[in-house]
Amino acid sequence: MSSRPGVKTAAPVQDLTTRPDRGVAGDVDPNAPFAASGPREVVKQSWLQLAASPSIVRRSLILCVIVGSVLTIINHGDLLMAGQMTGRQWFKVGLTYCVPYIVSTLSSVGALRAAQNANFSPK
Repeated sequence: MSSRPGVKTAAPVQDLTTRPDRGVAGDVDPNAPFAASGPREVVKQSWLQLAASPSIVRRSLILCVIVGSVLTIINHGDLLMAGQMTGRQWFKVGLTYCVPYIVSTLSSVGALRAAQNANFSPK
């Protein structure tokens, strides 16, 4: 820094090697799976907090619509086209959409928890 009057100094350069999404200090997304309030301080979220985070819910919903629709067409397409769906079959269609949502959520949360344990376990 210059102490000469009238001379402007540049703003400090941001350290681009730190990754706020990995739980280090910096601008942290409150919806990120990890949050930090200081250098290298990590706050692990519970399983339910991770499962309810907007990014995981969004990903699971997208996959559930795509996979659920494909499975519904495969399993119930003939009845849908003929207009012969019963209440029991509509219930099965609902379950067909729930399964990919649950699988996607379980795998996403499992992957994030494994990453938390691998990146932030005490050495």
